[in-house]
Amino acid sequence: KIPPTIVEGTCPDTVHAIDPDNRLVQVSYSQPQFEDDIGIADITCSLPSGAVLAYGVYEAHCIAYDAAGNHVVCGFMVYVLSHDCPDPSPPVHGSKTCGIWQHGVFCNVACNEGYVFTVQPPPYYVCGREGVWDPNQPDDVFTFPGCADLIDAFKEKINILNEQLNNQVCGAVVCDFSNVRVTCGGVSKRRKRTQEAVIDFIFQAGSTEINGQDLGDLIDEAVYGGDLDTDDYQAEYDTFEYHIIIECLPGQVLKDNLCVYCASGEYHDMSSDTCKKCTVGSYQDKQGQTECVACSPDKTTQGTGNALSSMCSAKCAIGEYNNGGKCDACPVGMYQDEIGKFTCKACPTGMSTYQVRSTSSQDCH
Repeated sequence: KIPPTIVEGTCPDTVHAIDPDNRLVQVSYSQPQFEDDIGIADITCSLPSGAVLAYGVYEAHCIAYDAAGNHVVCGFMVYVLSHDCPDPSPPVHGSKTCGIWQHGVFCNVACNEGYVFTVQPPPYYVCGREGVWDPNQPDDVFTFPGCADLIDAFKEKINILNEQLNNQVCGAVVCDFSNVRVTCGGVSKRRKRTQEAVIDFIFQAGSTEINGQDLGDLIDEAVYGGDLDTDDYQAEYDTFEYHIIIECLPGQVLKDNLCVYCASGEYHDMSSDTCKKCTVGSYQDKQGQTECVACSPDKTTQGTGNALSSMCSAKCAIGEYNNGGKCDACPVGMYQDEIGKFTCKACPTGMSTYQVRSTSSQDCH
C-alpha cells in the first residue's frame, strides 16, 4: 500500500486574504497537487478555495485519497486580515525577526555585535488591524530605531585620551582594539528607554604611572569628567572598573611592581616565570634572555650560572679531571667515573688505587 504524494511546491505554508472594507473575505488559493501510482480518487479540502471567511486565523487541510483508500494530508494556515502591514527595513546595523498573529504582524529587533540602540526598543513592535506600526503617527513612514556603532565611538575617545596621556594608555600612538568586547544589557535604571552596554577593553599600557600619578586614577578622572562620552552614549562613572595586571616582556620578571631583566648567567624560564641559572655546560653573556648558550660538545662549565663563554672549558673523559683548562689523570688513590668533572673522587679511608686514571670506585683496594 503506497499512499499518494504531494507534488513538490504545491502545498502552501500560509494563505493570506486581505480586505480592509469587508469583514467577510473570499479566500482564494491554488489547490495542492497530488500524485499516486494507481491514480487519485478524491481530494477534500476543509477550507476550499473560494470560501468566504471572517477576519481571523484558520487551520486548513486538503486530503487526497487513492482508489485503495490510502491518503496524504497537506496542512496550512489561512490568515484573513483587514490590512496588509508594510514591511519595514531592519535597523541599520541590526536585524529583525517577524511573525504573524491573529490581528496582524509583530517584529522584534536586535543590533549587530558592537552596536547598541540609543533608544531602547520595546520587546515587540506590533502592526494591528489598522495596518500601521505606529498608531500615533499613522501617516509617517515607520522605521525601527537605529543602532549606534559603540566600538568605533569608543575607539575614537580612547585614542584621544591616549594622546592626552602621552600614549601611555595603550603603550603606542595607536591603540590595539583587538581585545574590545561589547555586551548588551537591558534597559537603564537611570535613564528610561535607553540601553545599557558593558565595554571590556584589555590593553598593554606603556606605564602604570604618568608624572607620578596612577594610570588607573587618570582614566578614572577622564570617565568622571565625561571625556569618554559621545552623542550616542554616556559612560556611567560609578560603573567604571579597572584592574591593572602587569605583564612583563619575555626575558623579564616582576619584582616590586617593576619588570626587571634576568641577569647575565641566567635565563627566563617562561613556564615558571622566574629567572634561573644557566645549567652546567651552558652560559649567557647577555641579560634578558629566555635561554642559555650551550658550550661546544667538547667543552663544559664548572658549576651553573656562567656569564662568559670563556667559562666553557675542556670536557675531560672519565679517569681525568679539568685542571686549569687541561685534562689531567686522576692521581693514585683517586678516581673519576663521570665525564666533564673538575675534581677527582677519593677512595675510602685505608684504600687506594694501583694506578693513575682510575675510572671506578671498584679500582679502590
